[in-house]
Amino acid sequence: MTATKIIRFTKYNKLFFSLSVAVIFSLAVLTVLRGGFNFSIDFSSGVIFTVRADEGTDVRALSEKIGPLFDKPVQVQSLVDSALFNTKRYSLKLASEQGNIADFEKESRKKIEALDIVEIEGSDLVSPTQSAYLRWQTWVLTLSVLVLILLYIWYRFQLHYAIAAIVALLHDTLILVGVIGTFQLDFSGTTIAAVLTVIGYSLNDTIVVFDRIRENRMTMYTSNLQDIVDYSVTGTLSRTLITSLTTLLAVLSIYFFAYGSVQLFALELIIGVTVGTYSSIYIASALVLFFDMRIRRGKEGLVKSGSGAGAGRSSGLKSVSLKSSGQLGIVKKAESEPVKQSAEEIRLATEAKRRKREERRKKK
Repeated sequence: MTATKIIRFTKYNKLFFSLSVAVIFSLAVLTVLRGGFNFSIDFSSGVIFTVRADEGTDVRALSEKIGPLFDKPVQVQSLVDSALFNTKRYSLKLASEQGNIADFEKESRKKIEALDIVEIEGSDLVSPTQSAYLRWQTWVLTLSVLVLILLYIWYRFQLHYAIAAIVALLHDTLILVGVIGTFQLDFSGTTIAAVLTVIGYSLNDTIVVFDRIRENRMTMYTSNLQDIVDYSVTGTLSRTLITSLTTLLAVLSIYFFAYGSVQLFALELIIGVTVGTYSSIYIASALVLFFDMRIRRGKEGLVKSGSGAGAGRSSGLKSVSLKSSGQLGIVKKAESEPVKQSAEEIRLATEAKRRKREERRKKK
């Protein structure tokens, strides 16, 4: 049987933590220097035009001709085909920073009609109040999702596992949103859908790792937690990488063959899946180790303070009188220490215990 090599992921915890903090901080600074996020009409005021075009016109052609007329990107979406008139209907979403939306609608209508490639059927105005309400709903939705995730992992594992998962998900979200702001990608409802999709994907990977850590803690009880975490992440590494690669292949095909908001959605998923895979390997499990060590140190501190206060009363229980060579000595009991195991011993012990469990199941 070939030996399984355990990769020491937790050995470089501080390096990867520092790298993540540096990347998030850099993206935040670059986003501010670029003037903030490039909000679409979903999160800012603007106008939505419904237009009709000839059969030979498509989304790409409309975007290339109408897009240069405006400062902000124009969202072009296909609505429905009309076989009777041999035409197509489209929705043009134009974001505006002007205070008077009615004036912006008139100016935009003149620019579009001057091209003489579409016929405007109607328009809808999106006020700043509506966009502000939508932004508020988005924040509430995202925070509600994170709270539900926290409660679920707390119920299934422990509180410090839940906190580690939430921090890892915030890490993924901040990097994804930072890239969007740095490169001034369109921040729309599609972006929120991408963020929530990435949160779900990354959470799935993280729970798989957490579940393996919990399982190995029950079988490798003589090993320290750092070895258990490294062994667990190594055991799930192939599954994590294969899942991420197959997902990226599907999303890459969408990115190269799609256009507009669908292509942007695919690009955001590519970034999110890549960052989520990194965080489930290097961030989430390392945070569990960090929080667990802090909890243990806190418990040890409480035990030491309690034993120090009652040292006079318990000294007789902690020592044993011995009589040797005519002399009386007081020898303190040696505290038991966990047995240290090598990586190969850990692997063999775990496999032996799994075989025993399988044999018991077969006998039953």
